[in-house]
Amino acid sequence: MMSKSNTILAIILVFTGILVAYMASTSYNADNKSMVDASAVNLPFKGIMHNNNDRDTKVAQVKLPTYIPAGYHLYDSAYDESIVMLYYIPAWAEDKISEEGISNYLLTFVAEHCLEPAVKEKVDKGEDYFKDYKARSQRGDRIQLFEINGNPAMGWEVGKKNSITMLDDKIINVEEVEYKAGVAMIDKDGCAYYSVSAYLPLDELKKIMASLEKP
Repeated sequence: MMSKSNTILAIILVFTGILVAYMASTSYNADNKSMVDASAVNLPFKGIMHNNNDRDTKVAQVKLPTYIPAGYHLYDSAYDESIVMLYYIPAWAEDKISEEGISNYLLTFVAEHCLEPAVKEKVDKGEDYFKDYKARSQRGDRIQLFEINGNPAMGWEVGKKNSITMLDDKIINVEEVEYKAGVAMIDKDGCAYYSVSAYLPLDELKKIMASLEKP
């Protein structure tokens, strides 16, 4: 049985394909326009995914989804001054989730503000960041480049890959597993990097990104 910490680590690793970043020497000067009071956003907090939220903290003033696929509802959240993470699940899965299985049901939305230098670098690169990502990816042929509301974006459909288990430098098991569909988008005007992933069609994730608005 996986521990809660291991489950969180596994979820984070799923999104490294979207959230991978490079440290930069530049920084973004924070001001009151880049943050809002947590109470004004009114996000749920169960502490299932993260347990270190300060309920009095400032929250990155980023855009949030106004469209979510039918049947999904906001289940949990995590945030601070530079990032907002929203976790949605379908209503029918409410009584099925467990520490071991919640990631299978999650629709995860992440908004990162340029307060983080690594995010600022990605935003500054714009479309070139996604072109480079596609060129470096082992599954680059599955990555699509497009625009959403005039913003550069990339995405891919749900697919399958080999999960390899090794012991003493030897492969002991190869299993075909599914990976989630994903979309990432750069908003240069808002100085933010957005990503969303779920076991849903790519078009549904595009709709979520197209619906983003300031709360």
